[in-house]
Amino acid sequence: MRAAAGGAWPRIDDYLENAEARTVGDSHAEPMPRHGILATILGIIDRDGSVCVLPATWSRMGEEADINLSLAAKQLEADQVLVRSTSAAKKGRGTTFQSLLQLGRGATSRKLIRCYRLFIPDELLEDPTDDTPEGPVTGPQQALQQEPPQTATGTNEPVTTPVTGVTGVTGDLTHGARKETNQAMSATRLFDRGGHEGWAALAPSQPCVLCGQPAALTVDGLSIHSACWQGSTRAERAERQVSATTETWVTLPEHQPCVVCGEPAGRALADLPLHMGECAGKVGDRAQPVTLPSAKPSPSTPPAPHGERFVSDSVVLDVDAAWLTNGTRIELPDQVSHAGDLVEWATTNRIGWGGNRNHRPEAGRIWLAPAVCDRLGLPAVAIESIDEAEATLRAMRQLPFFTAATAAGWHVTGADEKPWIKLYRGNQSAVITGMTWGNGRYDSLLMGDPDAGELAQRLGLWCRTVKFPYSVTPSQTGLQSIAYATSDGMPPVAIPDIQLNDAGANPQWFDQDAVEAFLAEHGTGFAHVFDRRRSYLASAGNAVLGSGDPTHHPQGTDFDRKVAGLYRLGPLPAQPLPWLRGFDALNPAGNPAGVSGWTCNARLAWLLENGIHVDILEAYTWPAAASRPQLKQWQATMREAGDALDRLAHEGDPHAQALVATRAFKGMYAGGIGALAQTNGRDPLQPAQRYYPHWRAEIVGYHTTNTLRAVQRLHDKNPAHPIPVAIGDTDAVVYLGASTDPADVWPGTDTDSLTSQSLGKFKPKGYIAVDRWLDALAANQNAPRPVSVMRLITDHGTTWTD
Repeated sequence: MRAAAGGAWPRIDDYLENAEARTVGDSHAEPMPRHGILATILGIIDRDGSVCVLPATWSRMGEEADINLSLAAKQLEADQVLVRSTSAAKKGRGTTFQSLLQLGRGATSRKLIRCYRLFIPDELLEDPTDDTPEGPVTGPQQALQQEPPQTATGTNEPVTTPVTGVTGVTGDLTHGARKETNQAMSATRLFDRGGHEGWAALAPSQPCVLCGQPAALTVDGLSIHSACWQGSTRAERAERQVSATTETWVTLPEHQPCVVCGEPAGRALADLPLHMGECAGKVGDRAQPVTLPSAKPSPSTPPAPHGERFVSDSVVLDVDAAWLTNGTRIELPDQVSHAGDLVEWATTNRIGWGGNRNHRPEAGRIWLAPAVCDRLGLPAVAIESIDEAEATLRAMRQLPFFTAATAAGWHVTGADEKPWIKLYRGNQSAVITGMTWGNGRYDSLLMGDPDAGELAQRLGLWCRTVKFPYSVTPSQTGLQSIAYATSDGMPPVAIPDIQLNDAGANPQWFDQDAVEAFLAEHGTGFAHVFDRRRSYLASAGNAVLGSGDPTHHPQGTDFDRKVAGLYRLGPLPAQPLPWLRGFDALNPAGNPAGVSGWTCNARLAWLLENGIHVDILEAYTWPAAASRPQLKQWQATMREAGDALDRLAHEGDPHAQALVATRAFKGMYAGGIGALAQTNGRDPLQPAQRYYPHWRAEIVGYHTTNTLRAVQRLHDKNPAHPIPVAIGDTDAVVYLGASTDPADVWPGTDTDSLTSQSLGKFKPKGYIAVDRWLDALAANQNAPRPVSVMRLITDHGTTWTD
């Protein structure tokens, strides 16, 4: 198997040459990404011949080869193929397999990137920069060269599973690592694409229920590959299970309510009015199996009259065609006299998404390109000013395009000054918006100025990965997806009348005296900032959240960790982290005026774990039966979505790159959690749909408490190591040391190693010389808009790429 193109694996001198700023008139050098924009390269070949594999490439290689990367790294090191950081090896950090690659020289141009350094034997490595043409290849090798590498579909894949860009890292090593993984894989928990939990165990080889290939694994009793399980939903597996029987679908003379979701259905199965897809999957395990024919339209053909309930979550209209999110081009409506005609057309073409026994389907999204807006007499040019944009949208709602729809019986909802306009009449509904109406709300979607077809594909990628269609902004999409992941949709509930910001306060602690003492003792050194990987998401799935109205205990109550609650405590007689000078667990933000004493379930549990005596003066609790980690499934969906977007962006997908570059995904999960407390101008105590500020307080409190737990764990495991000098920005810590290598400064090993890719684990973010940091701190005190001490490190020092 040949390596990837030389641009993906440049030699270091070529990389440095092409990373230099171009001189005027120089157009000969082949363009390559600068350091810090590494999405289009897989690694770099150093001057000593070693292959420096970027961390994202390393992770993807492990996924494609279906191997345990920790076991593989240990074996590669034993075989003297992988050389890890010397500083990490000296400290015995067995899981820190990364090394540092220096790019450039001098204080201004010198940069460091993390990598996995491999010295691959010559007989196993082909030169990835060799562009010599090869003759035609036939047989299995032809498939390896001409087809893109496929994700491994099970534990019994061939040992030569292709890994893009590097050869010689499979063979016996891959087989051995996979064998060790299999031996340890009894009762392993897996999540499917819908967030459903299953338990996997080894079993005699049987055909996979999805792909039909032999699988030596069962998940919840099904013979299936781990990748097939993780890439499918319960409905899709049920569809395959019942596909070999004799019962078929019949067309009903008139629509009847679906037995699962209650929405009108035009077909029946075994005399049951039913929608294909998710609704059919709900009855997939009936005693009498049924037949579910495949109904997905070809990307090159319009949707068929019968088939899946919805064929696209959104549709984008241009002057010559309309585009579905699966890449299908369909004809425009014959005549559009008002907005209701567009909604009726979209409903006929089955534009929409979701729907189950707990939630109604999401209305389809109709996006109008500027040229279509112009033809319909609607605003077609983006307006930068918020006031002017709102005035334009208010005036638009008075145009005949919308007033005629109202006269025809359509209900037009949504604030007049907002770009997200929903229309419904009977069982037909859709949202209409224009690409130019967002006034910043759609920026994460429109990066790179996509045309109508490209926007449709980007919307489709978004919905397929995050499992919810784009809704106004990333944060609103996150909020609505949280509600969709609950069983009740988050109806209005009573809001506790307390200082919720105190209950979920973020730490902002800094020991400047310790920094100055370090500099006085050592004369020089570096401050390293580390933050946690998607830590909001890590906490959201584990926080104990309550449904319904809370009970007020004005005189306090007993504490039960399994019961959702918020508690007002008296002053603490002792602190759980006494070695952090001046840190107060009830006032982690260091508010000089003091705080109310309100705290969350997670932080109170942590205090009790540390033997701190507490006086519960007042409390709000929820019933034990209504208290649980409510967002476990949502967390699993978001975790898989983040991994998928990162992988696709690294592989060069322009739509994934745009969504990652604009931080749309982080805006969805972190912004969605923040939107739980969004009042939209209401009184903070007024109940409203999806307004759950107490959930946000518990999630943020759990998140920040876990940061403190991690600091405590690192100190307990290595008490001789210097303690942090700052904790803040919700999940960041700062350690001081003599080296620019974060592995030399970081106190964690094993599960707290910097190489861990798990949610909530720390990673290096940047570093700065201590004296330069102190100078920035002094200047920051008089700045018009001061920033945090952590932000100063990344603003004025060196920032690591993720």
